[in-house]
Amino acid sequence: MQTRKVHYGFAIASFLIALVTYTLTMQPTIPFWDCGEFAAAAFSLGVPHPPGAPLWTIIGRLGMLIPTFTDPVARYNFLSVLSSALSILLLYLTIVRLIKMFRGAPKNTADMLTTFGGAFVGALAYAFTDSFWFNALECEVYAFGSLFISLVPWLILVWHDHADEPHSEKYLLLIAYVIGLSLGVHQLALLTIFPVWMLVYYKRWPKTTVKGWLLMVLSSVVAFALIFKIVLSDLVDWAGKGNGIISLVILVGVIVGIFWSQQKKKPMVNLALWATILIFLGYTSYTLVMVRAHQDPPMNQGRPTTFEKLAGYINREQYGEARELPRRLKDQERDHANTWQNYSSDWDFFIRYQTNMMFHRYLGWNFIGRTTDDQGAGVDLSKTWALPFILGVFGMFWHFRRDPKRALTILGTFIIMGYLTDWYQNQQDPQPRERDYFYVGAFYFFAMWIGIGATGIMEWVRNRKSKAAESDAALFEENPKTGLVGGILIGLLVLVPINMCIGLAGLVTGQPFSQSSKWAEYSRAKNYIPWDYAYNILQSCDQDAILFTYGDNDTFPLWCLQDVYGIRRDIRIVQLSLANLPYYVKLLKNDHPWGAKTITLPSYSNEVLDMPEQEGMYAVPIRPKEVVMNLDAKSVQWIMGDSSASAAVMHWSANPRQPSEQLIVDIIENHLKDRPIYFSATVAEGSYVGLGKFLVHEGMAARVTPIEQAPDQTQAGLGGSINEKRYLRSVYHIPSEPHLGPDRGMILRTYNDPDSHHSVLDDRYSMSYRIEYIRLANYYLARGNKPEASRALDTLDARIPNKLVPLEYPYSSILVDLYDRVGNYKKSAQYARYTADLIREVMKDPNWRDNDPYAKQMRVDFTFGDMLLRAGEYDSAAAQFESLRASASPQEAGYFAVKGAEAMAMKLESQGKKKEAYDGYHVLLTQIASQGGDAGRELPEVLTRHDALAKMLGLPLFDPASAKALAPKDSARISQK
Repeated sequence: MQTRKVHYGFAIASFLIALVTYTLTMQPTIPFWDCGEFAAAAFSLGVPHPPGAPLWTIIGRLGMLIPTFTDPVARYNFLSVLSSALSILLLYLTIVRLIKMFRGAPKNTADMLTTFGGAFVGALAYAFTDSFWFNALECEVYAFGSLFISLVPWLILVWHDHADEPHSEKYLLLIAYVIGLSLGVHQLALLTIFPVWMLVYYKRWPKTTVKGWLLMVLSSVVAFALIFKIVLSDLVDWAGKGNGIISLVILVGVIVGIFWSQQKKKPMVNLALWATILIFLGYTSYTLVMVRAHQDPPMNQGRPTTFEKLAGYINREQYGEARELPRRLKDQERDHANTWQNYSSDWDFFIRYQTNMMFHRYLGWNFIGRTTDDQGAGVDLSKTWALPFILGVFGMFWHFRRDPKRALTILGTFIIMGYLTDWYQNQQDPQPRERDYFYVGAFYFFAMWIGIGATGIMEWVRNRKSKAAESDAALFEENPKTGLVGGILIGLLVLVPINMCIGLAGLVTGQPFSQSSKWAEYSRAKNYIPWDYAYNILQSCDQDAILFTYGDNDTFPLWCLQDVYGIRRDIRIVQLSLANLPYYVKLLKNDHPWGAKTITLPSYSNEVLDMPEQEGMYAVPIRPKEVVMNLDAKSVQWIMGDSSASAAVMHWSANPRQPSEQLIVDIIENHLKDRPIYFSATVAEGSYVGLGKFLVHEGMAARVTPIEQAPDQTQAGLGGSINEKRYLRSVYHIPSEPHLGPDRGMILRTYNDPDSHHSVLDDRYSMSYRIEYIRLANYYLARGNKPEASRALDTLDARIPNKLVPLEYPYSSILVDLYDRVGNYKKSAQYARYTADLIREVMKDPNWRDNDPYAKQMRVDFTFGDMLLRAGEYDSAAAQFESLRASASPQEAGYFAVKGAEAMAMKLESQGKKKEAYDGYHVLLTQIASQGGDAGRELPEVLTRHDALAKMLGLPLFDPASAKALAPKDSARISQK
């Protein structure tokens, strides 16, 4: 009885620690990536992207109806939290059973701590792994899928304990049904067939032979193939291709076989057939997909209304055919250039990228440490000193020593769910996001070895401390060493799960909590960035707009806001990567989601769009086209928001390269006069189809107009034309609450909240907002309105402070220049110091010129000197310019000499030596005027400082005639000054 209480105590603690941790760190609303799409699908029981997740969609809809949180998507996220906490509970229970298989039932307190405590360490270690923790906080399929991966090993071990009892096969049948259900979430759980097969074999055939073992492996592969190929794919495919009689015969044959085997007393055959039918019954959750596709919900990806389309949907046909060889796919060379540029051969690519980068690195992330949460991050030994990984490797050794059959089962499953899954996918370089979530099954089984390793250490230490014991049994009964075991257990909890959670190793070595702790890295408390991002894009558009988006993160959250929250359902979103598919264009053309207007597309008839995927899109010619559109004054006034605008002729050279771009051409031709048409701020210029010069920014979206705009002359292209009235409302108005209909304004709840948590990805999306304010500042500076330009910069600094949201140095240097231009030199100096510090960190890498992504785009060493100068670090600036002068060409050497002298003159001025500084500037101006060329670029700034001192001291201003030696361009700048 006492043993059971201790066991249940550890089990409940495993569950509650995970539940509380995930609840406190859960995303409070929409996360990025596929979560917005799944939430939108769940809300209206829609059809998400192939291969779908119908069971997760149904469960999500039910979860949204339970008032656990105010926000409906938070309720969906909480299902992942709950699923993940249950997975940790099941992992603890599974490890306990594995340990009992070689240790037996606990006999005393020390035994209980050794068995239950070891399992507790393993369960918590997995709870705090990067990949699992990340998935636990959002409404993606992986947390719920992990619950099935957790459930199957536990059930097979329960069967193992009851295998000799009557009707024990009920556990095996339940496993079959669970696997069938899991197919409606994610297909990864299907791989758990292999450990089930192995454990059944070891239990029923304890005297293992090589022949028997090989037959077991072969039969498991055949069983997997039959389920994967026949049940998951072919039954539906045959029905879609007019061979439904084959599917029907197979199903009837299985049912008849069940009755025949029952009558003929063929238990193995009967069990296999019942398992097959239960897997199929679980899999029938996919009937939801076809039923809902027929009912045309707002989300209907692939529109799988027939068995043939459903088969293509399940088999992911819209993504192309999966191939294993060659490893480097030539037809993807344009999209995955690194695959060919960075690797010398298929073998080199297979080892260095597909194995080391795409699996070993992820294994290291989870059990050693991750450098940052940025994409491409490496493994950081300092985060945990690799103690979890070492304990897991020791656990594998200990498991093979104590129970080699079960150890081989875990190893085989780890290889299948890790290496083989990785190699099967044949991923190319680069990937749009990290793919560690594919391998959570492998990490789950590795965590079992962490628990067994903890038990092994306690066993080993007890053995070392008790020389008299001749066997483990004697040791455990006669020398329990309870205090010693308890101390070891506490130490292991500190060194492994607690170390992983709070980054104990990093804290000991002086790292801040924000850098060392996974809690700080993975918490999403108060993170509303995806929700706000979607809202701000939608509310940048006028009524009944057509909005072009491109990627997952500027589309899925927008769908979620429309479908779940009812915000801006009047807007038709055109996702350009999906716009290459006929079914999607047909939905745009014919459907009215939530009553929104259809899009007129006369070039795309329903007959064309009903053709096979590629044929249907390419039936409409893709060719360059000169578009000439005459718009009357009323139309132009409506588009521009300017009552004084006159009629215009739009002359546009369209050069589409793919079906989606041809679709843009058709939409512009048919709707420019009657619908607002926008590109989201995140759409790359390369997707504008030549429309860039017609775009006018109205907030987080740029509107297509018929009037050609002036070229953007700003630094780094962060300018462009704006519609001032609409733009100001978009960036300055802060709504008191979200509006369902059009209401320009910007909600930002996270970036300036010091208590919120956001990732590197979240911070990257802050650039969209920063560019909005930088564009506005440039707009006003070009018109000589420094107060409004200053307002834009100050608003940016308040809403997205760089002390909370890091800013990359090329962009912070732009802010330095802008603050200089508005005359806020204090703020300019602050940003200059910040920028100089960032560049110092970059230059610590001896290979920074090769490794820094911006080194090839800008003169970083000069920018460093310039930032030091503006930050008031005059000696350091002079030293940097002298270093540059020493290695510069003769043409540049004079310029760097001038900059160094300017630094020393500014130093004199800062020290109050006004006259000496005046003389220094005067000499500089004379030198600049005589040199011209590059040196002349500095004359306006130096001239400003010189003449300011001259007025203060009553000394002569610099004679403009001295500037005659400058190039014409520089002379013009001087006269403007």
